[in-house]
Amino acid sequence: MGSIWTLHSSLVGASPWLLLGALFIFLFPVFSDVRKYAKERKELRLERGVVKEEETGLGIEGVSGVASSLPQCAKLTDSEPLALQSGGDVVIGGFFPLHYVAPKPQHSYRSKPQLTPCTSFDHRAFRWMMTMVFAVEEINRNSSLLPGVKLGYRLLDSCDHIHTSLQALFSLVTHSTAVMSEVTQMEETEKRLDMVKDRDTKMEGLKIENTTKDMMLTTVRKRDAEISSALPHSLERNGNCIKENVTEERMDWSTQSETLPSCLSDSPVPAVIGLASSSPTRAVAQTLGPFNLPLVSYFATCTCLTDKRMYPSFLRTVPSDLFQVRGLVQLVTFLGWFWVGTIETTDDYSHYGIQAFTNQFKQQGGCLAFHLTIPKSPTAAEIQEMADRLQSSTAQVVVVFASEVQLLELLLELVQRNVTGIQWVASESWVAASVLTSPHFHPLLEGTLGFSFPGVSIPGLKEFLLNVRPSPKPGMEFVNMFWEELFGCRLEFSSDSQNNSTYSTFKASDDEKPICTGSEDLRYTDSSYTDVAQVRISYNVYKAVYAIAHALHTLLNCGSAGYEGLCEKHKSFTTSQLLHHLKMVNFTNQFEEKVYFDSNGEPVPLYDIINWQKDGKGEIRFVKVGSYDGSAPMKQQLQMEQSTIVWTKGQSQVPVSQCSAPCSPGSRQARYPGKPHCCFDCLPCAEGEISNQTGSTECTKCPEYYWSDKDKVKCVAGVEEFLSFYDTMGIILVALTLLGVILTTVITSVFHRFRSTPIVKANNSEISFLLLLSLKLCFLCSLVFIGQPSVWTCRLRQAAFGISFVLCLSCLLVKTIVVLLAFRASAPGSRAVKLFGPSQQRTLILCTTAPQVCVCAGWLSGASPFPFRNPTYQASTGKIVVECKEPWPPGFYLVLGYIGLLAFLCLLLAFLGRKLPDTFNEAKLITFSMLIFWAVWISFIPAYVSSPGKFTVAVEVFAILASSFGLLLCIFVPKCYIILLRPERNIKKGMTGKHLK
Repeated sequence: MGSIWTLHSSLVGASPWLLLGALFIFLFPVFSDVRKYAKERKELRLERGVVKEEETGLGIEGVSGVASSLPQCAKLTDSEPLALQSGGDVVIGGFFPLHYVAPKPQHSYRSKPQLTPCTSFDHRAFRWMMTMVFAVEEINRNSSLLPGVKLGYRLLDSCDHIHTSLQALFSLVTHSTAVMSEVTQMEETEKRLDMVKDRDTKMEGLKIENTTKDMMLTTVRKRDAEISSALPHSLERNGNCIKENVTEERMDWSTQSETLPSCLSDSPVPAVIGLASSSPTRAVAQTLGPFNLPLVSYFATCTCLTDKRMYPSFLRTVPSDLFQVRGLVQLVTFLGWFWVGTIETTDDYSHYGIQAFTNQFKQQGGCLAFHLTIPKSPTAAEIQEMADRLQSSTAQVVVVFASEVQLLELLLELVQRNVTGIQWVASESWVAASVLTSPHFHPLLEGTLGFSFPGVSIPGLKEFLLNVRPSPKPGMEFVNMFWEELFGCRLEFSSDSQNNSTYSTFKASDDEKPICTGSEDLRYTDSSYTDVAQVRISYNVYKAVYAIAHALHTLLNCGSAGYEGLCEKHKSFTTSQLLHHLKMVNFTNQFEEKVYFDSNGEPVPLYDIINWQKDGKGEIRFVKVGSYDGSAPMKQQLQMEQSTIVWTKGQSQVPVSQCSAPCSPGSRQARYPGKPHCCFDCLPCAEGEISNQTGSTECTKCPEYYWSDKDKVKCVAGVEEFLSFYDTMGIILVALTLLGVILTTVITSVFHRFRSTPIVKANNSEISFLLLLSLKLCFLCSLVFIGQPSVWTCRLRQAAFGISFVLCLSCLLVKTIVVLLAFRASAPGSRAVKLFGPSQQRTLILCTTAPQVCVCAGWLSGASPFPFRNPTYQASTGKIVVECKEPWPPGFYLVLGYIGLLAFLCLLLAFLGRKLPDTFNEAKLITFSMLIFWAVWISFIPAYVSSPGKFTVAVEVFAILASSFGLLLCIFVPKCYIILLRPERNIKKGMTGKHLK
C-alpha cells in the first residue's frame, strides 16, 4: 500500500517502533509538522477527522473520541484497503483474517508500491467478522447498554500476516482523505505565502490569506462531497454531518464549540478488536501499547502476550496457551501417552506453545519421538521429508500447535499416502476447523482429540448471517467476495459504485466464472460460515464487543441520575481512561458466564475437550467429551467421559503409543545409552528386590528381614537360619558331642575303678579326674552352640567354652610340670617334688583359670552377646542368619588368646620332657595332644572368618569337638589300653621300665 504519513513531531520519539514500521513497511513515509501550519496561521487543527481548536481540546456536543493518545497522523494515498464499516458516535476497529495467503512485499524503492490483494478466502473468519457486526447492532438495539450512544465499526482484513496487519492498522487509525486534501492545500498555500514580499502591506497580506481560506473551503467542500458519495448507506447522514461541521466551523471558529453536532463517524477508533494469530497480534499490540489504545484479541493465545511491559494495552477474551498447555499435558499423561511426536510452525503461537508443552511434558516423564517444524512456504521436498519422518515413527500420538491452513499441505500428503492410525491431539487453533472435515480427510483425522473454547449458540446469529446479501454499495466488498467465493460465481453491478481499485484487482481473474444472480440462498449451503450450532471463536468476538461496550458504559456514566438514564455525551475521554475501565470490566452475560479480565488481561481459562466423530450421515462432528478448568484445584481440572470418545480409525480402545512396552511386575527398566528414557529394555529385579507395578523404572529393596518371592513382585518374611538340632550337620555334631561325653564318662569310670593302680596314681589321680571333668564340659559346651540362639545361650556359649578349655589346659599344664619335676629329681622325695605338692597344684590350676573367669565375667556384664537376625547373607541365600552378635569382639579374642597362651606353655614344657627315660612318658602324650590342639585351632581361625551364616557356628563346634577328642584320645586312651589290655605293665617297675633291663 502506497502511503505518505504526516506525523506530529512530539510523538516521533514516543514510538520509534511506529516510525520504523512506517518507514520500512510502507515504503515512502514523509513526516511533516501539522502543528506548524496551525500555529502560524492560527487555523483550526483537525484531529481524528473532526475539526478541533488547538487550545481547548475536544469539546463537542457528542461523545468525544480519544483526545490525545494517538499520533496525529494523516495519510496521503492513492488506494484505500477494503473495509466493512458503519458510522456511530464511537467507532470500534476490528481485524479479521479473511484471507490466509498474503503476498510477499515487493519493494523496489523507486516507485510507489501498490496494494497487492491477499488470496484464499476463509469462510470461518468472515463469520467472525459478521459476528462483530451482529454484536454491535445488538448493543445499539439494547436500551439498557450505552443508551443514547450509537456504536460504529470499521473492520479490515489482516490476511493473517504481520505486514498486512500493520498496513491495516495504520489505515484504521489515520485521518480521512478529505482531511489530507486540507493538509495538501495548506502546504501549497505556505509556498505561495513565502513568495509574498516584505514590502506588501498588511491589508494585502490579509487579502491573500482570505483568498487562500476561500480556496481551502472550496476544496474541503468538494472532497467532502466525494466522501459522502463513497460512504455506505448507513453512513450518509453522518457523512453530511461531517461536511457540515467542517464547513461551518471553518467559517466561524469562535463559535465552533457551540455549533459542533454529535457525530464522530470519521474519527479514529478508541479500541480495536483483533487479531486471530499471535505473531500479527504481537506486532499490532506493541505498536498500540505506547498510546494505551486497547487491543482485545479473540484468538491470539500465545503466552508471550502476557508480558504487560511489552504489551500494556493488550487484553483478550481467549485464555493464554499457558493453561491450554497444562491441560494438554494432563490429557496425554492421563491417557498413558508418554511417547509422542510434536508439530509446530514458525509463528509465535506455535513456537511458544510447543516449547511450553515440551518442557512440561518432559517434567511429567514424557519423551518426544520427533519434532517437526513446518516452514511458512514449504517445498514439496520438505513436505515429503516431514511425511516420511512421521510415517516411520513408532509414536502413534502427535500433538500439533498450528492452524488448519498451515497443516493443509502436510495432511494432504499423508492422505495421498493413505496413512492411518495416528491419534492427533489438536490445539484450539484447528480442533474445530471445518475445512479439515471433508471426506478424504476422514481416514486420517477421525478420532482427533483436542482443546477448544466453550461453545454457545448465540440467539439470532444464524438468522443474521443467513440474511447477508451482496450489494453494489461501497463498504460491501467483503460481502461480495464471500458471495462469489461461496457460490463460485462473479457479481456484476450496473453501476460502478464499487469501482475500487483494490476490489478490481481481486476480481481480475474471475471473468470465466458464471454470473451471480444475488438471490442465491445461504440456507442450502454447507460451510463453516453457516455452522453456528456451537460457535467458539465467534463467541470470543461477541464477548470482546460487549466488554468494550460495558467499559464505555461505565466511562460515560450511563444510567446516572443527572442524565435521565442516558450516557454523559458531553464527556471527553482518552484511550488510557477507556483502557482502565476495560480492565475493570466485570459482568455476567446472557449465557451465565462471568466476563472479566485478571491482572494480565486474561479471562477465566475454560476449555471444552473436543472429539472428531462420524455421525449417521458419515460426516465429522465436533463432540464435547470433557472439559478443562484451569482455575480449579489440580485434581479437578481435567474432566473426561472416556467411554464416549472415538479414537483413531473409529476404535473404542485407547491407542497405545510407546517406544518400549512397559516392564511387567518383577522387572525394571534399563535405558538404552543415547536414547530417550522412554526407550528401554526390561531386566528382572535382583534378589531381595521387587517391583509390583507395570512400568517400574527401579526395583524396590525389601525391608530388613524380608525377602522377595520367586516372581519378585512382593516381599515375604525372610527364612531364619541357624544351626538347628534337626539339620543334618546339627545331628552329626550332637552325635559327636554325645560320643565324646560317653567316652569321657567311660574313661572316668575305668580310672575310678583302677584308681589304686600305679598308672592312675602315677600322675596325681586327682588332676586326672579334674581333667576328665573339664573335657566333659568341653564336649557339653558345644551343645550350647546348636539350636536357635537366645539371650542365655548367647551369654553362656562363649563363657562355657572359654572356661572349660582353660580349666582343661590348666590341668595339662600342672600335669606337665609334675612330670618334669618327678623325672628330673635326683632322688625320691626330693625337695622340688615336695614344694609342688597337691595343694600347690590345685592353687596353680585355680590361678590359671581365674583370669579367664574374670575376662568372661567382665565381658558378659559389660557387653554381653545377644541374639541377632543377620541379613548380610540374605542377598545371596535369601535367608536371615540368627546368630549371637558380639558387641565387643575383643572379648572373644581375649578369651581365645588366653587359651592359646596356656596351650603354648603346655606344648613348650611337654616338648622339653619328651625324651625323659620312662617307659610310659606322659610328656610325649601331652606334646602330641598339644600339637593336635594347635593344628585344630590354627585352622579354625581362617575357617571361622570365611564361613557364612550357620557354618560359622558349625566350624567353632567342630573345633571344640576336635580339640576335645584330641586331648581325650591322646592322653587317656593309652592309659586305658594298659589298664584294660596290658595289666602286667600297670606296676611301678613297669612304669619306670627298670624291670626290662
